[in-house]
Amino acid sequence: MAKTIRSLKKLSMRRFGYVEVNDELTLPIHTVGSTTLQNALVELDKHLAKKLPKLKNKVAPKETLEEMKNLGFELKTNKVLVTDWDKTSNEFLDYLVESERLHGYMKIAVNIDLKYDRGSDKELWELCELESDNDLIGLCELLIELDLKEEYLRAINMTISHIQNSSFKNYEAYEKALEEGLNKKEV
Repeated sequence: MAKTIRSLKKLSMRRFGYVEVNDELTLPIHTVGSTTLQNALVELDKHLAKKLPKLKNKVAPKETLEEMKNLGFELKTNKVLVTDWDKTSNEFLDYLVESERLHGYMKIAVNIDLKYDRGSDKELWELCELESDNDLIGLCELLIELDLKEEYLRAINMTISHIQNSSFKNYEAYEKALEEGLNKKEV
């Protein structure tokens, strides 16, 4: 039982570090639990639901009519209207692409420390011109604008995973471990 509690404690503790996005941008990371990520994804889905293309009425395909008959419905006509999205329209395809990109970036954004003090009078969220320190969707959109390659996104996610599995309880511990690692390479 004690082993289980210790492993749960490690998973629930926030870990700290940095991830380098490019030569000019390094982001502070404070890891969060899976519940926080799930809540952020729920909020993202609510945001995306507002952008869903309009539903359209169309004549039901033969497969749908057969399913309805198998369920016991008596159809007097073969022209039954169903409401559905036009899944071949550019509007729907654009929605799918945006949805997939935002979901991918949310896994990164939820771990970025927007309250991080960069030594100025503003926190990171203010410097990024986000609406608040909880504006994860705005942060996702900002990250999308960086137009990062897929392999770089994987590397960022791997770095975040490394930080989650580490013992860095603050940024100073991360910096110290990084410095010690660099000193070992120089010797």
